[in-house]
Amino acid sequence: MGKRREYDPEVVGQNLKRLREERGFTVEEIREYLCLGSVQAVYKYENGKSYPAADTLLALMELYDVKVQDLVESCGTDRFRQAVLLFSGQVKWRDRAERRYWSGIAENVFLVLR
Repeated sequence: MGKRREYDPEVVGQNLKRLREERGFTVEEIREYLCLGSVQAVYKYENGKSYPAADTLLALMELYDVKVQDLVESCGTDRFRQAVLLFSGQVKWRDRAERRYWSGIAENVFLVLR
């Protein structure tokens, strides 16, 4: 048996915040969905100050329609983010060579994720 894996609460928090924002939920809506007493618990999860309880984590996974890996693993480097942003047209390129470079990466990322 190997050593137990350690999970970074900041990574989990960043992912929870990113998923909430991507889906357009407010912190208050998440608090209501989870039946929490105050929004402070949601902020603690998203700021990496504490982990959600197991049942809360499962509820968030169901709400966001994600797997455990989507919550506990870093979403990637800035280069990966730039490649993904290429598809949404949010990146301003300095020159054509840079656009070609990132287009190639984005195409590969798209093929892997398909």
